[in-house]
Amino acid sequence: MDNNLEQKKLKFEKLLGVEFKDKNLLDLALTHKSYATEHRLNKLFNNERLEFLGDSVLSIIISTYLYFKYPNLKEGTMSKMRSVIVSKNTCYEWAKKLHIGEYLLLGKGEETSGGRNKVSTLGNAFESLIGAMYLDRGYSTVENFLTNKLLSCLDMSELEVDYKSKLQELIQKKHKSTPHYHVKDEGGPAHKKLFKVEVLMHEEVLGCGEGHSKKKAQQLAAKYALGVLDNF
Repeated sequence: MDNNLEQKKLKFEKLLGVEFKDKNLLDLALTHKSYATEHRLNKLFNNERLEFLGDSVLSIIISTYLYFKYPNLKEGTMSKMRSVIVSKNTCYEWAKKLHIGEYLLLGKGEETSGGRNKVSTLGNAFESLIGAMYLDRGYSTVENFLTNKLLSCLDMSELEVDYKSKLQELIQKKHKSTPHYHVKDEGGPAHKKLFKVEVLMHEEVLGCGEGHSKKKAQQLAAKYALGVLDNF
């Protein structure tokens, strides 16, 4: 038994605030197909089936959450909100928040191509984790986990379009690289600071954005950069 690996899993469970009864389900949720193929494991010993299940579990929990949280919203508005929340980009952001990339088992090819930071890989892994948690601890545990750890911190106004994730996915696909963000300037009163942020690839500035939070400035910089890259 790899004691280091076991310690990492315990650390991850502590971060989640959820202890798995069946550790094999957690292993499965964190096993990418590339790792299973490379190590000649059973062809079904990867997280793809759990991803399928987790996607459905996530959808029903988010639907229930929106139904009770916003009793005056129409069905169409709730559908749009759910679509944003269950999108791969949001799952990717949640995966980063939970540091899932640090615990994934990846094949060498996926590792060297930046798999621990890919939108699709991390987004899928988050859904797999939800599926595993559902099978191991049931609906209520997953609902409490999502509501208390993730949904309570969700700002819908900043999730309408995630330009940062779109830019990262595009650059990783076309250039096998990762964009970097740099705060070029910040000013204004403490209660209403204005940030100016640049997004760079290989030290080349692709775009610049301004906003009253670093996150909004980054989103605007990424939005501008996407327009630039579309012309190449």
